[in-house]
Amino acid sequence: MFPAIRQCAMLRSAMRPQAGFTLLELMVVTLMIGVILSVASLAIGDGGTDRKAQQEAKRLQALLMVAGDEAIMRGQQLGILFASDGYHFLLHDGVLWQPHDETIFRPRSLPQPLTLALFVEGLPVELSLTLEQSLAESLRKSSAAEGEAGAQDLGDNELLPQVVILSSGDRTPFELLLQVNATTRWQLVAPYLGVAHISVPSEPA
Repeated sequence: MFPAIRQCAMLRSAMRPQAGFTLLELMVVTLMIGVILSVASLAIGDGGTDRKAQQEAKRLQALLMVAGDEAIMRGQQLGILFASDGYHFLLHDGVLWQPHDETIFRPRSLPQPLTLALFVEGLPVELSLTLEQSLAESLRKSSAAEGEAGAQDLGDNELLPQVVILSSGDRTPFELLLQVNATTRWQLVAPYLGVAHISVPSEPA
């Protein structure tokens, strides 16, 4: 009889619901899930920034090709005025540099947190103004220059793009770095003539 009682007790024990997680175990699991989600979020965000930098580099690469064709067809010079967070195209009307009014050459603002670093003919160029400040300054100088008699002695009122695209299609050679917190994600290298090349900068050995 005792073996039967013992067997029934074991059966009841097996059928009894198991105890749940302790509060400490739940806290540990919650903490681990939070850490995993944070790491995943950072990874996804970083990848998104890289994709944006690549897209902006490709956009400028395409615009350079269009601008070269435009300069040849118009028989006029085009220019690019870079800012710390974007750029806009200019058109030389034979006397002055003016903001380009065609939609495709509209001002381009970079998505945050991307910024630009510019090298022209191997030398660094300071980009101290934002795109908004650069546009306001360009319009101010353009209006002041137009008001000067015969556009002579323009002085500081002349718009000066850092990169010029000649009517022959040639351009000022330059290198543009798309950066996040001073770390270069993508770079665009535009030679004197031909297609600009984009790439991920190689890490130092």
